[in-house]
Amino acid sequence: SGLRVDSVRADGGGLAVRATVDVLGRSLTATGRATVQVERGALVITATRVTVPDLPAGIPAPDGLAGRLSFQVPLSGLPFGLRVTGVHTGDHGVSVSARASHVVLNEKPAGALTGHR
Repeated sequence: SGLRVDSVRADGGGLAVRATVDVLGRSLTATGRATVQVERGALVITATRVTVPDLPAGIPAPDGLAGRLSFQVPLSGLPFGLRVTGVHTGDHGVSVSARASHVVLNEKPAGALTGHR
C-alpha cells in the first residue's frame, strides 16, 4: 500500500531500485541500492540506502522503506531438475547459474517423426 516498485536494474556490481511512494498525500520517487542472492530456491533482492530526495525539509523518509522495497522472485519449476547455484550482477543485468544431474538430451525432440512427410 502506497508503494510501487518501478524498476530494478544492474548498477555497478549491484542493483539500483526505483519506486513510487506516497508520503503525506504526494507521490514521490524513492531510490536505493540493492543486493541479490539466492535463498531457499528464490532470488532475494534486499534494498539498502533508500532515499526520497524530494521530501520536504524536515520530513523523514517513511519507516521501514528499505524493507518494503525488498522482495523475492521464486525460481521453482525449472526444467531438467535444475537447481540454482549462484547469482551475479553485471553490466548487462542479473546472471543466474544452475546445475542439474543425470540429464539426457536427445538429438531429436521426443515424438518427432523421422523420414516421413
